[in-house]
Amino acid sequence: MSLTLRNKLDAQAKLGDGQTCMDLYEAYQNESGKQAAADWLEEALDSNSSSAQYIAGILDLNESRIDEGISFLTLSATNDNAQAMNVLGQLYLGNVVGLESVGFDLEKGMDYLIQAGCHGCADAQLILGKCFYLGQWVHKDNLMSALWLEKAVEQGSQDAQKLLDEVLMISTALN
Repeated sequence: MSLTLRNKLDAQAKLGDGQTCMDLYEAYQNESGKQAAADWLEEALDSNSSSAQYIAGILDLNESRIDEGISFLTLSATNDNAQAMNVLGQLYLGNVVGLESVGFDLEKGMDYLIQAGCHGCADAQLILGKCFYLGQWVHKDNLMSALWLEKAVEQGSQDAQKLLDEVLMISTALN
């Protein structure tokens, strides 16, 4: 990134533009400017950026700061971040290896996954399609499975396409 562009973004970010703070965070992350990146992440958090809240949550989870991570992810989900909703859903369903200490909560987990799916998160849509196909955490329902999988396929998910083909093949064979 050129010095002129960086100075322009820096001025814009200092006015409280959370997205610009996140752009600078990513630029410094890519250039190994870890301290500068951390500073811009803090600035983005101060501006209530849901992307920053999501990243802070993931970073905390990776550092085994579970409560802090869940707190940031919950805040991000409240600010309509579909990825945060997806991660929270999987955490509460015990679907994240190494984070069993979160505590299983079927209602919260499914609620977050459904919210993420409705907000367009292809990963959540794929997981929901699998859930309904296998009858895991919900009743088995090939129609619901196909509906969620179609949403993920519309976003380009190859895994969803494979499973959707299987669901449709089985549904056709049963009829």
